[in-house]
Amino acid sequence: MRTRLACWAAGDALFQRTAQALSGRPESVWLVGGTVRDVMLGRAVCDIDLAVGGGDAVSLGRRLADDLSAHFFVLDHQRRIARVLLGDTGEHIDLANLRADTITGDLCARDFTINAMAAPLQRPDALIDPCDGLADLTSRLLRAASTRSLADDPLRILRMARLAAQLGFEATPETLALAAAALDGLAHVAHERIRDELFLMLVLPQAHLATARLHSWGIADALVARGTVWSDAHLAAFETWQARHPQWPMLAAWQDEIEQGWNAPVAGGRTRGQLVKLALWLMGLSASAAEHLLSSLALSTSEVRHVRGILGAHGQLAAGTTPAKVLSRYRYYRAWRAAGADAALLALTAQEDPAARQALTQLLDSWYADGGRAVNPPPILTGRDLLALGVPAGPQVGELLEALRQAQVAGEVNARAEAEAFVLRARKESSG
Repeated sequence: MRTRLACWAAGDALFQRTAQALSGRPESVWLVGGTVRDVMLGRAVCDIDLAVGGGDAVSLGRRLADDLSAHFFVLDHQRRIARVLLGDTGEHIDLANLRADTITGDLCARDFTINAMAAPLQRPDALIDPCDGLADLTSRLLRAASTRSLADDPLRILRMARLAAQLGFEATPETLALAAAALDGLAHVAHERIRDELFLMLVLPQAHLATARLHSWGIADALVARGTVWSDAHLAAFETWQARHPQWPMLAAWQDEIEQGWNAPVAGGRTRGQLVKLALWLMGLSASAAEHLLSSLALSTSEVRHVRGILGAHGQLAAGTTPAKVLSRYRYYRAWRAAGADAALLALTAQEDPAARQALTQLLDSWYADGGRAVNPPPILTGRDLLALGVPAGPQVGELLEALRQAQVAGEVNARAEAEAFVLRARKESSG
């Protein structure tokens, strides 16, 4: 396994360009962390992590970006962390100052032994492994790099759950004990950092395994108010959804559109698909507890609205019959928008009854078919058109436009002349 890093370095174009650009520089530069770990595991690597000694990582990153004709960003001014981003490929190079006086001290201050390996940029065959991370990598173990690593930064406890699911590793008993002792420290971690770590979990194909570890290791309880109870049933529901959601045979025609919508960014690089998983996870809490946790994650207004919509729409579907008539489907989507479709998909994957599955499929068809025209028809008339027909400015304009949309959905109005007649008739009835 030790030869993998040198073999990768010899054949990786981004590494070669980086090493050449930084050759002869006075700074000391090492490959570190996740890059070394993933190469050793034979995983795909699309980014390079570098530690910089004897200089400033931000200044070096700016020069590297110029040499590579790449974009440059400062990720953290205080900690001197920078990113060099190459075009639209997503490949990037992260540079950070050493966290200690030496590379060994830096590595020993990291989270887990498997992330505490390094090699000089110009000598990738010379592995530096002060914490025996390679042995733990071979044994597929997550071990804290030091007895202080989790207490020094309790966010690493969440990262432990993510890495365990992502890599298929197990945490050592000693590391779990250190995590349990550091759990109270999560209350002092910035909400934005917790949010970002949770969303890194939620993007995983194995997200259900990560959330299961959050619960089995007591981490989920530390994220909510003391005494809050999680439902055991939701863990099974998450696993069922994770297993079934990649393919909905009854919705094969809309599969690409569903996936495209879920992969679309909503805010801060977070996607609608991640919000769906977050909503599914929050279903294990009472409404008030879910709202409290949701509000603590420093999400954007649109993200919070979407998750609330999924929870509300899913509750509506669970409490009663699925909207079957065209107007009831219209009103459902009028209330919940895209969140209503996401809630219906969650309900569909958990549903075993054939008739109920068929009803949910039809509800989803009305959203995805023909661009959703069945529940969101293109307007025939505008507010200005209604004013031209003599409708006075005010609330009546909006009320008539809504009535007209419902008439379109019901198939009662299909052309402009019919729409104008509908408006005039509605005005006459309201005044008479």
